[in-house]
Amino acid sequence: MKPDKSILLFAISILLITLFFLLPQNNDWERHTVLGYWMDFQKQKNKTEPERRKVLRYGNAYTYSRVIASYFKQKNNLDKPLVLLPSEEYFKKQGIIYPVPEPAVFYYYTGLKTTWANSPLAEAATWYVHVVGNNIRVDSIRDAKTLREAISLFKQYPYPL
Repeated sequence: MKPDKSILLFAISILLITLFFLLPQNNDWERHTVLGYWMDFQKQKNKTEPERRKVLRYGNAYTYSRVIASYFKQKNNLDKPLVLLPSEEYFKKQGIIYPVPEPAVFYYYTGLKTTWANSPLAEAATWYVHVVGNNIRVDSIRDAKTLREAISLFKQYPYPL
């Protein structure tokens, strides 16, 4: 290939790429996806501690989940309990912004087994999370009546799945 043709092909390719990103949907994709990743990278590049990066990346979902799990970690009891979690709507109604992760994600964050009230596993829960005042509280389920009341209360608020 002669140098003249290679310069022409280079110019045509630059023009096509420019036209590609001038289309509105491609411009939105670039701004929200490519530049979004770049902005995240800029925020996280100097914060290399894994825990700090998880807090930045996952926000309240991670932070509140870790706080709930810390209750059991203090008691050295992470592998035994099954915790009944209310939905995000329940927390919103109580004035707390906590995007409750699904049980598998909660386990990924904390190592603690959880369930939702609309799951068949809810009947086996030994602990539950609820709001008292403006505080998230973890309580044990001491009898079947407490469990039934918690499940019926939590089922009033829809779960995302």
